[in-house]
Amino acid sequence: MTALFRLEVKKTIPLLGNTVFLCKMRNTLVDKRLMDESVPLEERVRMAAPVVCLAAGEGAYYPVRAEAMGTMGEWKSIPPRLA
Repeated sequence: MTALFRLEVKKTIPLLGNTVFLCKMRNTLVDKRLMDESVPLEERVRMAAPVVCLAAGEGAYYPVRAEAMGTMGEWKSIPPRLA
């Protein structure tokens, strides 16, 4: 599965010795199977296999777990496994 995005940096913000980039998505290409709303969202996230890159240190990529942790406004505190 593929979802590719080209990002256009709109603003950079220095923060605590690092840089935050605010970007606009450009030239989005998405595998049509990821848009099939008959497939549950968690499954589509699993199919997409997204990653995040942490630029600090060695700039490594880390997988994003396709597991719902709650809905917006539902959390009262940070779940213990994330603390």
